[in-house]
Amino acid sequence: MESFFGGGGDKPLPASAGMHRFTWNLRYDGVDKVKDAVLWGFTGGPTAVPGTYMVRLSAGDWKAEHSFQIEPDPRWKNVTRQDLVDQLHMAMAIRDTLTKVYDGIRGLRSAREQVQAAVKRAKDAGASGDFEARADSLSAKMTALENDLMQTRNESGQDPIRFPPQFDNQVAALYDNVMLPDGRPTQGAKERWQDLLSEWAGYRQRLDTLLEQDVGAFNQLLRSQGVPAVSVPKTGEGGGGGA
Repeated sequence: MESFFGGGGDKPLPASAGMHRFTWNLRYDGVDKVKDAVLWGFTGGPTAVPGTYMVRLSAGDWKAEHSFQIEPDPRWKNVTRQDLVDQLHMAMAIRDTLTKVYDGIRGLRSAREQVQAAVKRAKDAGASGDFEARADSLSAKMTALENDLMQTRNESGQDPIRFPPQFDNQVAALYDNVMLPDGRPTQGAKERWQDLLSEWAGYRQRLDTLLEQDVGAFNQLLRSQGVPAVSVPKTGEGGGGGA
């Protein structure tokens, strides 16, 4: 049966003369973390399930294709392909949601930086209005949400034991739990995932309110004084589905 799961994207080989080798570790792309995220948990890519896959190589107008087989680990006992498919589906949903959490953090940071820069532009333009107070209030809300989504005090690999784990670490811990064994996710993991999805829906609502409504209101004040508005970052849609 040919696999219907997408791969980890194009993996370009060097264009220099000579032989080159690409080795796939049988994993899909991992979580797209923010660079300063320090947490305990899995953030790598889900493992491909046994099946038939296709490799494609192209250079200019030339291309070649070849199929290959991923065989089940002979050490697996009482593990079906469907068990591994279920594991992969849940792992990808968790991975995608965690990436969206970090997308949200990137959006908050970008918007907060722009809001503070807008205050300076307003002052330089001699605009009237409570820009600074509004900007400080908006920035404080963004910082509070960022701190709920990620433990920003973590700097070293030992810091997660010193400071409370935030939402991203909770998701990564479940991701670790789902990916560690070879087999179908447990009922407990599925229930925990639903809890985290509900929690993420609340954070997502706060994120949307900040970046759409609150930044929108701040932009109206800027425009009323002829000051360029803040560009609201795109942070994607809501979290991934359950398993």
